Parts: sequence; C-alpha cells; structure tokens
Amino acid sequence: MKFTREQYNSMGKFGFYMDDLELEDESVDKMFDLFNTLPDNIQATAVAWGFSDTCFRDEAFTFLVKKLFGMTTDEYYNQRRKT
Repeated sequence: MKFTREQYNSMGKFGFYMDDLELEDESVDKMFDLFNTLPDNIQATAVAWGFSDTCFRDEAFTFLVKKLFGMTTDEYYNQRRKT
C-alpha cells in the first residue's frame, strides 16, 4: 500500500526512524519512501500500533536490513561489530 504524506504524518509525531539502521540519508523524505516499500502487513502494524511499537520496529528492521543490505539481522550486527 502507498501512503500519502498526510497519512504518514498522522501516524506519529516523530515519524518513522530506526536507531540501528545505518543509512546515509535519514531525512524525513527518505524514511517516508522506505516506509512505503514495507509490505502491507508491516505497514498495517504501524497503523494499528504506531511507529514505536516493538512488533512493528522488529519486523520493519528485519525487512529493511534484508532489502537494503542483503543480509540477516545477525549478519548485519556481526558486520557492525567488526568495524
């Protein structure tokens, strides 16, 4: 599902942000675009419970690490420990 900026903004005061996700661009526009790439079931969790919900954050993080970096969360954290 594609959300409008208005719909996205209405879901949380601070928007969608992931502390552990190392991105070159963490702007509001980039995070809005990333949110719109999430599968419908993960987006639905955000709609139901908000961006700060643990289930949403875990599912979104796992999906984005796989999509953006091509690895599991364990591989991602192991790689971060090495640097």
